Amino acid sequence: MQGRPGGRALTAYTPVSIQESPQNSDASPEVRLMLAVINNAVCDACSRSKWRRKERDDALRWFRNAGQDFQVVCLSAGLDPAAVREAALDYIELRSRQAGRKRLIPRGPSQ
Repeated sequence: MQGRPGGRALTAYTPVSIQESPQNSDASPEVRLMLAVINNAVCDACSRSKWRRKERDDALRWFRNAGQDFQVVCLSAGLDPAAVREAALDYIELRSRQAGRKRLIPRGPSQ
């Protein structure tokens, strides 16, 4: 996937791939925080707990809508928002299929 000009490309996503990447070992605390926000949203979106349904729905909506707050988090982390959105939704969908759930993610207008 293409990164934004001056930003990093996101080639594949797993919940730890962004945070534990060697290229992020020297990242500023602010960048690491934004990466943790993205990571946490993916973990919430993949949750199978009935007790975390609201968090799962909120996280899915955050990725699907890719609104201003999503854009700010991605850009603050030096990542292309469209690439993050696509990779995260692909990963969440894969996890959903592996868990035997029906399709959770209508991609919406930002496809």
